[in-house]
Amino acid sequence: MLPTLPLPHPDAGELCAAVVGPVLPGGGEEAAAELAGINTAVRHRPRLVVGATVLLLGILAAAAEHGHRTVVTARLQEPRAGRLLGAKLLSLAVLGLAVGVAGEAVALVASAITLTQHHVAVQVTTGDVARVFVVVPLAVGLQGALGVAIGALLRNTAAAVGVTLVWAFVVEGVLPVVLRRPNLSTWLPSGALDELTAARTAPGTLGVGVATLLVLGYASVLVAGTVTADRRRQL
Repeated sequence: MLPTLPLPHPDAGELCAAVVGPVLPGGGEEAAAELAGINTAVRHRPRLVVGATVLLLGILAAAAEHGHRTVVTARLQEPRAGRLLGAKLLSLAVLGLAVGVAGEAVALVASAITLTQHHVAVQVTTGDVARVFVVVPLAVGLQGALGVAIGALLRNTAAAVGVTLVWAFVVEGVLPVVLRRPNLSTWLPSGALDELTAARTAPGTLGVGVATLLVLGYASVLVAGTVTADRRRQL
């Protein structure tokens, strides 16, 4: 009889962990412990890859048209810049949701097949499967909207990508150290996205609702800055 191992939080990271991780032993408790270790190690990696891709697509969708001057044609067809920006935000958010759902489905099927081949039965109806199929696509959709907001504000693809990378890998790592507030990272955009897809909410961390509102707040600030700047600058 196969040992039954429910997945405690089978998000994209955990599901793909079974594919890229070592062969699980046959014993139930040992397999569960090893699987838990793999889950902890790679929990956010696939979400980061998919989210970063959608974020880049959002930047390109908003900034590339200024570099190629195709924005002139778009503005001739729709003179209201706010409506064009809203359409891009909605389009990339929906694209992110679709990509997130597809990625979770592929990861779930691949992991179930791989674990079964290694004599570990997975009960996908237990744990947080339903929650994961909501929060991960939501996080990816929010990253798509953030990408559009950043690209529309800076209007330059290279500058938008550079600023995003510097902010994510430098600023968000330095600020909590300089200000001596380690918990500050959870309130920054990348930290809020990580909290959104976290398996469990520990005391003192953000919940799914707060993290979602926080990311929406950052996107709203960028969009407001774009609308204000568009009133003073030409195409």
